Amino acid sequence: MEIFTQPKIRNQKTMKTPHLILTLVTISSLAFAGPTSLTDGQAFLAASLAALSTPKMKEAPIKVNAALRQASGVQEDSGALAIVAIPDESADKLDLTKLAAGDLPLCRLWMKGCALKLPAEKVANIEQREVAAEGDKHSVTIWLLGVRMSAKGKPELILCANQKDPVLVLPLTALPTSVTADPPVEVSVEPLSEASQLVLTLRGTHQVKLPLE
Repeated sequence: MEIFTQPKIRNQKTMKTPHLILTLVTISSLAFAGPTSLTDGQAFLAASLAALSTPKMKEAPIKVNAALRQASGVQEDSGALAIVAIPDESADKLDLTKLAAGDLPLCRLWMKGCALKLPAEKVANIEQREVAAEGDKHSVTIWLLGVRMSAKGKPELILCANQKDPVLVLPLTALPTSVTADPPVEVSVEPLSEASQLVLTLRGTHQVKLPLE
């Protein structure tokens, strides 16, 4: 696999990207019918772009130190739609049945061409960045995801933007049987009759589903 070469950042919100990752930012018609999983190479390239696009989000309750080569994701229409999860360096060591106290980092979530469906009062302080490639501009949304143990002793996911409190807190569902935990956060999309859901499989033992617009 050809090694990713880091592009130069023109300013904080706009950057040029090498030809190697243009398939992930090419504009085309969006039809959310059948996203396909990114290969390991594609996920790494997308994670590299996401790392350059991600703000520090100083107000968030967690900080994610991205492990770029453990990224996973899906895309559609040559990247018109793309969802990439880049795990924290410690995510592959998390035991979701025995979480330590406090909020623990899980991953960065980088979304292009789609959005999470959230209550209107929850949309403040969402982090968006504008990425430039061959004269076209593309808007990406960045989230930080973490995990914690609830007051009832159940694992839950926290969805964070650049604010002190999580935007959303969701319970994690234990899988009936464990699956391979590589990568530690696996991305898929589950179509419904009227909507779609982003499905995150965590450590091969738990899942969480987030509605997409």
